[in-house]
Amino acid sequence: MIILFNLGVVLLELGRLQECIAVLERAAVLAPGVDTLLKLTVAYGRNGQPDQARAAFARARALGPQHPQVVAIARAMAQQR
Repeated sequence: MIILFNLGVVLLELGRLQECIAVLERAAVLAPGVDTLLKLTVAYGRNGQPDQARAAFARARALGPQHPQVVAIARAMAQQR
């Protein structure tokens, strides 16, 4: 679902967050991946939906706990506490 992922990234960069979230959620259902879920985390965060952002990040972390971005975000979150 690379096409959906790429579309989601473009929509995120354009600030079209509702559309981005819908596309990335669809991509995550069809082919769950850490990168898709991390972009979804960002989109939810920018859209003022922290609970959904945390849920998307939890899904990303479950799929790829050693992914460099997952590790970096987890560290940053731990430092904010």
